[in-house]
Amino acid sequence: LNAPVRGAHFYDLRDRQREFKAVYSPTDYSSSQKLGAALREKGADGIAYDSVRREGGECVAVFRPRCIGPCKTVKQFIFRWDGEAISAVLEVQRTG
Repeated sequence: LNAPVRGAHFYDLRDRQREFKAVYSPTDYSSSQKLGAALREKGADGIAYDSVRREGGECVAVFRPRCIGPCKTVKQFIFRWDGEAISAVLEVQRTG
C-alpha cells in the first residue's frame, strides 16, 4: 500500500540510532512503545525513524488517522505457507 502522510508534529528520529539505542532495538520493543505512547499523549502526530530490518529503509509510525490520505495498492503478493513457515513469496503481475 502507498498513502500520503501529512501532519505538523512528527518527531524525526532518523540518523539518531546512537542517541536512541534502546528505541532502535530489533528485538525488544518496550522502549519504543513507551516513547511512542509518551509522544502520542503529548499530541504528536507520529514518528519518522530508520528501519531496523532493512538497511537504508525509512519508516513512519502514524498516531492519528487524519494524517493518512487515501491508500492505493501498488503491489500484490501471494505468500505460500508450508505448514511451518512461508516457503515462497510471489508478486502478482496484472496485465491489461
